[in-house]
Amino acid sequence: LSSKMEALSKGFLLERMEKEYGSSLVALTPPSSVSKCIDLQEPSVQDMYNEAVKANEEKKDCSRQCKAVMRKIADQVRAEAEQWSQMQEMLCQVRKEMEELQSCRDFWQNRALDSDSQIQNLHSSVEGWRRKA
Repeated sequence: LSSKMEALSKGFLLERMEKEYGSSLVALTPPSSVSKCIDLQEPSVQDMYNEAVKANEEKKDCSRQCKAVMRKIADQVRAEAEQWSQMQEMLCQVRKEMEELQSCRDFWQNRALDSDSQIQNLHSSVEGWRRKA
């Protein structure tokens, strides 16, 4: 009964290890040993178990690194999007100011042309007065 209980607990342990560490553990164990009860004290089984754990940790490390890189990229994209929207706002403001400057320039240019016309009219009037005088 004791050996049967031990065998059942080892089988349960194997199932739990497979759930925790995925199919990599099953791939590392020989098919015949999967059907048998695995003795974790056996060096080859312990090595396979350690390799499976190590492979799983490496996957987790890679996953963590990938997530960190993706987080970094997302942060950069957010920062650049914010900078882009700020640049767009500044561009709109510059456009408005340019339109105002062009309007002012047109206004003063028209005033200058009107003043030139008035000066020419005054010169003509002065010439007319000189001839009469």
